Amino acid sequence: MLKKQTRRYHHKVYFGDNVGIMTIEFIEQLGKKEIGYTKHAEKERITDKRGIIPKATREILFNPTNTLVEFYEILNTNGKPSMHIQKLVIRVHNLSDQYDYTYVIAREGFVVSNWANDKNDEHRLNHSNNMYYCPMKEASN
Repeated sequence: MLKKQTRRYHHKVYFGDNVGIMTIEFIEQLGKKEIGYTKHAEKERITDKRGIIPKATREILFNPTNTLVEFYEILNTNGKPSMHIQKLVIRVHNLSDQYDYTYVIAREGFVVSNWANDKNDEHRLNHSNNMYYCPMKEASN
């Protein structure tokens, strides 16, 4: 099986104008099927140090009050963007007064990872911002 080439984006580094269209396509291609879990994600869900993480549903994940933190765009074999998202990282704010919950959802319709964050926990991008795509960085190379 060929590994899909992807480009990683973060909301604090760069999201293109087409992120809304790409997100809608991602949600629509899931269809009406229930969100599943990998064994790893289910174990994380029930053993998180902050308590059991709520099970993800389409309504929970795709609520407009959530934050799309990052996504991975599939690249075509020629290295050009395909306009299709492989994975989304979504931070859900409205399930707890104490915690936010972050879910990584694959295009195939399952959660691959999830964890709880304290409400005041703001992810800092220090050295890791080089992992994310930004056209301004590419133009300066």
